Amino acid sequence: MKRILRTAARLVVAACYLFLMWRGPWMVDGGHLRTRDPQPADGVIVTGFRTTLVALGAGVLACLGLYHTHHSLQHTPGCTARTSAAPT
Repeated sequence: MKRILRTAARLVVAACYLFLMWRGPWMVDGGHLRTRDPQPADGVIVTGFRTTLVALGAGVLACLGLYHTHHSLQHTPGCTARTSAAPT
């Protein structure tokens, strides 16, 4: 049951992330974006918002990678011990 809930939560987070990539700029800055005759400044706002989301996603993935590596090393016996002696 826990696994199903965890998978469902991941799917919801991924769906929300994709929804924010698609509609986020208009939800946050919709009042400042032109709907008719868009100008380059509108594209800058949309691109900046999406770039911010990608950077946040990359940061979250990096943190998860560090977390996984830390716990993997804690559960591996003898991983941090020196296995070779210094040459004499």
